[in-house]
Amino acid sequence: MLPARALLATGAGARISSSTGLAGDAWLPSGSSQDLPELGLGIILRPGPGGAPFEIRVEPRSRDSLPHREVEPEPVTKRIEFRAMGCQMAAVIESGDLAAQERLNQVPAWFETWEGVLSRFRAGSELNRLNDSAGEAVPVSSVLWEVVQVALLAARRSRGMVTPAVLPALEAAGYDRSFEQLEEASTGPQPQPAGQVPDWRSIEFDPGRRTIRLPHGMRIDLGGVAKGWAARRAANRLAVFGPALVEAGGDISVSGPRQGGRPWQIGVADPRDPESDIATMFVLRGGVATSGQDHRRWTRGGVWQHHLIDPRTGSPATTDVLSATVWADSLEQAEVAAKVIILLGGRSGLDWVKQQRNHEALVVLVDGTCVRSDAGDRNRRSN
Repeated sequence: MLPARALLATGAGARISSSTGLAGDAWLPSGSSQDLPELGLGIILRPGPGGAPFEIRVEPRSRDSLPHREVEPEPVTKRIEFRAMGCQMAAVIESGDLAAQERLNQVPAWFETWEGVLSRFRAGSELNRLNDSAGEAVPVSSVLWEVVQVALLAARRSRGMVTPAVLPALEAAGYDRSFEQLEEASTGPQPQPAGQVPDWRSIEFDPGRRTIRLPHGMRIDLGGVAKGWAARRAANRLAVFGPALVEAGGDISVSGPRQGGRPWQIGVADPRDPESDIATMFVLRGGVATSGQDHRRWTRGGVWQHHLIDPRTGSPATTDVLSATVWADSLEQAEVAAKVIILLGGRSGLDWVKQQRNHEALVVLVDGTCVRSDAGDRNRRSN
């Protein structure tokens, strides 16, 4: 089961606990948005431990801006599924236009092109050529330039906790081939810590010539940032024909509201029971990402490893967080925030999220406790 998934069909009821100052709880059929008084982009509601509800509320909106209460016919929904970037992908568009299906059919080719530029697992990829040319100023394509800039912005915002310079550490932990090729158990020795990850700030740029120079000894991995960037770009391309959603291995980008101003429903899988959802998000824009030590893991020397490298040690992070799901203005921002929570741990990670503008998080700790970020001041910004 993917960490998150789009829910396009009406299902069972969900319990709503309002944090807007309105008294009492409400029930609504899953898929309905008109009974969400003053709630904004997303709400997560499922019974928590002991039956207590938990929720996420994003960006309150006035009642006048809520969708009309009239029942509207279901829009024509087109969907395509495929594999790319080492994970299962899906793209959805709401449109009756025949040209929309033609555009939707192009999505796998878009991802194939981007993967040929951005993947470290593709021999001859542009990223690999850059990594093989450390110490040299390398001219790069607009795609690689843009995604590297996104990755470095993530490093800056996270104060170096999420950095592209982790590739040697990932390989040292055993992630030296695509995850599809990694055996669940390995007979190799327990990996030795790779040491502190190189400083991302030593990467040099020349915007005029569009060149990138990695310092000697540095190789970069664009991983989740590249996946988020690609999903958001694909959703925006599809949006020419109608509301669109792109799901990339459980991370989701939406172009905007569904037809009629309705939110997209996104189920969040329980990391302890992946066949069940612990939450449902109602999302009007932005992206939802989940990161966790329960996903993309393997053993080396009898010890479980995972892909979330702590740059302070160069080893897979030791953390009290099992999984973190984040909504943000863009999928790339959500993906970075989910990783920060894992790397910093539950308390410090949630404190960091609270300082970000338009971020909301749901965290499952290793002891099974579910914690959400405080839906406080919407105008808070990071430093």
